[in-house]
Amino acid sequence: MTRRLLMRRVFYSDSEASWANALHTYLVTANAWADIENKFARSARKHELEAVAAVGLLLQRLIAQSAAALGIENDQLIELRARRFVHRDDLHCGLPGVSRADIDVAAEARKRGQLLRDLNEQVKRLGLDLGLGGETPPQTLA
Repeated sequence: MTRRLLMRRVFYSDSEASWANALHTYLVTANAWADIENKFARSARKHELEAVAAVGLLLQRLIAQSAAALGIENDQLIELRARRFVHRDDLHCGLPGVSRADIDVAAEARKRGQLLRDLNEQVKRLGLDLGLGGETPPQTLA
């Protein structure tokens, strides 16, 4: 399940230019990950629980960074986190399609790349090395 959730282009540093698309994918993934985290809580070993929790926190940081890049205020972000988006259009309605004019897009992309590499380190603790934050493998999903 982890592989299917995280092997999407948005989890690789060279592929997702749209902050809105990234935000949508991170929100959907974080909701699914929360369900996984609840299941792990009943049966996993301590190091697995720690890694699963760390992945959840990193997903939340990716959400916050994408929202900030789009100029989404904290109140609106809280509302977005509470909803379970299925279709990308549900999220895009009312959100800016491009990043704020006053941000350094290259610097934010580097920060996102580091968060993705940190995410990969936690996923490694679960026995998978997906190369997150690196080049997009050919078998990734959109």
